[in-house]
Formats: sequence, structure tokens, C-alpha cells
Amino acid sequence: MPDEFHDNRGDARRNAPATASSLRRLHADRGGMVTLEHALLLAAFTLPMYLVLDAMLDNLGTYYAMLTFFGSIPFF
Repeated sequence: MPDEFHDNRGDARRNAPATASSLRRLHADRGGMVTLEHALLLAAFTLPMYLVLDAMLDNLGTYYAMLTFFGSIPFF
């Protein structure tokens, strides 16, 4: 029988349990979960703190500029 008339659906059915078991093993694998949790916690704290510190430094620079301006005015 030529290959173009060959039904390959039986092959897929035979490979389905192997695919399902490999997906179950992949889902059950817990390796690296602690590292991922630590990375997410670190990102959850560091990104907002970076933005807060950046805003605080901008305000501090503005305050210093205001102080130096008022300090440079004569007879004040």
C-alpha cells in the first residue's frame, strides 16, 4: 500500500500515553521553584523601592538647589 494512503492515526494513539506521562512529569517537577520565588520577591520589593528612592533623590536635588539659591542672595 502506498504511503499516501497509510493511516497514521494509530501511531498518534500509541504515542499519546508517553506524551501524557512526560507532561505529568514536567508539571510535577518542582526544581527551581524556590529560586523563582526568591527572584519574584526580590523584584516585588526592589522595583518599587528604586522608584521611591529615585523620587526622593529628585526632591533632595531640588531642595539643595533652592538652598543654594537662597544662600547666594546677598543681604539675606
